[in-house]
Amino acid sequence: IAAGLQGFLARVAGIEIEVHHAAESDDGVVLTERTETFSFPGGERFDMPVAAVFELRAGLIVAWRDYFDMAQFTSQMPAGA
Repeated sequence: IAAGLQGFLARVAGIEIEVHHAAESDDGVVLTERTETFSFPGGERFDMPVAAVFELRAGLIVAWRDYFDMAQFTSQMPAGA
């Protein structure tokens, strides 16, 4: 996973994350709604809506799932990125 992310992040100039909503259950499940804005060296930018679920135990994240539309993501990627 780290190698895949490093390859992708090497092509990205920056990522801004805006959290819109977050909620936590009594048993340590956290739900978030956020927008990730990706910017690229050529000046291209796009926004990606993401929902996430984190599971916490003893203050540590033990599971993390992101939900987003992969087709929307790949269709917005600049050519060559």
